[in-house]
Amino acid sequence: MIHGFRFTALGSTGRIRMAGMAEATAQRTVADAVRWVRAVEAKLSRFRADSLIGRLNAGDAVPADADLTAVLAAAARAHHLTAGRYDATALPLWRLWHEPARTTWPTAAEITDAQALIAWSAVAQCDGVVRLTRPGMALDLGGVGKEWCVDQVLARLVAHGCADTLVELGGDCAARGAQPDRDGWFVLLPGVAAAVTLRDEAIATSGIGTRRRVLAGRAVSHLMDVCTGQPAPGMIRSASVIAADCLTAGIHASDVCLLADATPAAIAERSSGLPTWVRASDDTLLADAGMLARVDPVAAATPHAARRTPHAIPA
Repeated sequence: MIHGFRFTALGSTGRIRMAGMAEATAQRTVADAVRWVRAVEAKLSRFRADSLIGRLNAGDAVPADADLTAVLAAAARAHHLTAGRYDATALPLWRLWHEPARTTWPTAAEITDAQALIAWSAVAQCDGVVRLTRPGMALDLGGVGKEWCVDQVLARLVAHGCADTLVELGGDCAARGAQPDRDGWFVLLPGVAAAVTLRDEAIATSGIGTRRRVLAGRAVSHLMDVCTGQPAPGMIRSASVIAADCLTAGIHASDVCLLADATPAAIAERSSGLPTWVRASDDTLLADAGMLARVDPVAAATPHAARRTPHAIPA
């Protein structure tokens, strides 16, 4: 029997599905995991002045507790894997493009000034304290925080004895074991009649269709390439990547969306060869050999699939 739970955190809807566990035990285990997620959100949200991130962005030095240290390590990994295209200190650039009062495209000088405030190397961690060493810097860990939380929730559930579970938050999933009568967990790809089965791995989807604004008649994505100072160019509408963990999948999915050239070679380079599914700006669907080998289009498209109650990734 599968037990299903819904919750909200990090501005997203979350779902947890568990098999092979008594319902009362599953409820207690999920409640503990959700409390942890919400505590982390309160501590690391940039939207709260009293959070560690809020205090950092106000110029304070803050204690490097275990959660902050772990998420900073995740951000450092994303910075490395993307060759600096992702930088958790890119908030000044994001604010430049997404300032509600702005009605014109930023000038080259404005972009250069914002880029001057982006410096991952200026996030100092020493003697149990974290500080931003460049005036005007600001940190936003949202680019890795959600995927990191998915991995951590899965780990907490497994540590409490749940060997078969699927965790999803805002469309990103991590799986352990399998649902009954399957080799893994059945997960629909966003916006298409296709599905994959996950076992001890994760899938993350990134795209330009949400959290965007229109500026001077043009769509501006929330995804920023700090190397160019520009938002995602829009050649790729969304990308889904399968990896061993949700953090890695999310890093590569977002990096694929920054491509200005949606060729198979470019996508493979950005995804490090991981199974990848892409929807281009003209709605063309692209999938590499690794993803095609995993896709189950017949099962997802037939009425029989609906009776399996698959866990859908929201588009």
